[in-house]
Amino acid sequence: MADLLRAVRDYYDARYRSHGDSARGMDWKDEASQRLRFEVLLRHLDLSGSPTLLDVGCGNGELLAFCRERGSDVRYLGIDVSEVMVEACRRRFGPDAALLAGTADLARLGRRFDYAVASGTFNVKQDTDDAVWGPYLRRSVAEMFAACDRAAAFNVMTTRVDWRLPHLYYMDPGEAPALADLCGTRRFLVDHSYPLFEMTVTLWRP
Repeated sequence: MADLLRAVRDYYDARYRSHGDSARGMDWKDEASQRLRFEVLLRHLDLSGSPTLLDVGCGNGELLAFCRERGSDVRYLGIDVSEVMVEACRRRFGPDAALLAGTADLARLGRRFDYAVASGTFNVKQDTDDAVWGPYLRRSVAEMFAACDRAAAFNVMTTRVDWRLPHLYYMDPGEAPALADLCGTRRFLVDHSYPLFEMTVTLWRP
């Protein structure tokens, strides 16, 4: 697991150093697709009031900027395995905006959140075998769900595509029920409706 996370860290460090505080710096094609992902990720979450929101793989905290732009007064914490990304988020939003941590650290944080979300966090597996990355994804989502009181949501590439890139991980939409079982809930939704080669899965507390 340490090697897997190190490879993830190095990949995103390189993207940020090449492209800075931009969609490409977060490894997205452009700002439009990044914002669409945020819109779908939050579509089924009630952000009225001031809910607590955990952003797993927060990058430079652009999701917080998106929430504020839409008038959502979320109490935000981002976590990332990349120190470069954590510092970028802190520069934008203050020292308490982000922590250097992964999902395996959530129980040790001793904090709970209304919602836990991850955008793009599980896409880039690089050379990691699917047989290793798949369990990593499922374990991470289960840890996110355990840390939240209302719902967890994440996006991931879908197997319903015409072609695949070898460095990306693709999840079959049919895996969602088993993932819900792993989290101990019957309440889940797979949003496959938007025009990107991915899907967003939302799991609610029973």
